[in-house]
Amino acid sequence: MNPQDIVAQAIAERKCVRAPYNGDLLIIAPHVLYTHHDAYFVDGVVLSRNGVAARQTKMGVFKMTGLKNPALDEQAFTPLRKFHPYGAEFKGTVVASV
Repeated sequence: MNPQDIVAQAIAERKCVRAPYNGDLLIIAPHVLYTHHDAYFVDGVVLSRNGVAARQTKMGVFKMTGLKNPALDEQAFTPLRKFHPYGAEFKGTVVASV
């Protein structure tokens, strides 16, 4: 399965993704997978970095090529209420969203 399919499955099942990114091991609650300038991106909340829980809840943007070998994590997540994948920045580019 390719990385985009793994993230899309995680979004559909509301499961977290575990992946190395810029030298850190992240657990991310992915909220939307989309394209921008012919590249894939995922917006999600980092729940932990290198085994340490995040201090604040905020949305991050991750280029899919930087997420090395993403894997589904058994940890479920609840989508942020204030997140809306239908804004102008996502118009016509969404592959999967919560």
